[in-house]
Amino acid sequence: MQIFSYTRSGFAPVLALIPTVPGESGHAVCCVGLRIGSTKPQTDLTYSFREASTSLVGLYIHDDRLGPYAYAGLSQMTDPDSGKIRTCISIDWPDNVPNESWLLHALVVLVPQKLRLTISRMRRLGLVVAQTIGKAFNEPQTTLDCRFEQSRDYVERLYTFGLSDKGLYRAACETVLSRYIGLIEITGPGGPIADIVIDTTEVNSESAALACIGRSGCPSSMTNVLEAIARHLGLTPIL
Repeated sequence: MQIFSYTRSGFAPVLALIPTVPGESGHAVCCVGLRIGSTKPQTDLTYSFREASTSLVGLYIHDDRLGPYAYAGLSQMTDPDSGKIRTCISIDWPDNVPNESWLLHALVVLVPQKLRLTISRMRRLGLVVAQTIGKAFNEPQTTLDCRFEQSRDYVERLYTFGLSDKGLYRAACETVLSRYIGLIEITGPGGPIADIVIDTTEVNSESAALACIGRSGCPSSMTNVLEAIARHLGLTPIL
């Protein structure tokens, strides 16, 4: 989830890898792109939504031995030492050389100095919002996605959301945004349902929420759900 969200946000995570073979040296690569498949169904029946990050199939990496855009597949492996499930990264080599398998040890992401919010903290709020909307819609394809976006790009996209004139004015002209915003996006079969926009210069996502914005995929009969979410966050929904 972390690699998926940070890379989609335009950052390039550095992955610290440890070998699956004891005694070998560690390695580091930089993630520069993602291979995306279909979003997987929710396996935990206590949740009424699925997560966009489950669509991640593999990574395109910069490896100083292979150059840019080498492909690395993702899988799970049981660590023989701890017995825990670990993320396994298999780096493709050319000329039919067998793939190398590594365990992900750490993730380092360089972000702008004033970007203090993390994807993990944003996701905590996203889980609550997605669960509320998923239960209200009773739709298994309700999907949660958390990422960062530059506010100028988001404001430009606002004009495609189908907002009312009043809502568009409030969102584009009256809502003060940080340079990078945190974006909790909930989508359904009919398209995006709602966005929660967060000030990334703060560390607590719930108290830093700036706007609750209805999207074109939200039917008018369900606006009361967005109003309840907005009230919980101390906001007035933008529709």
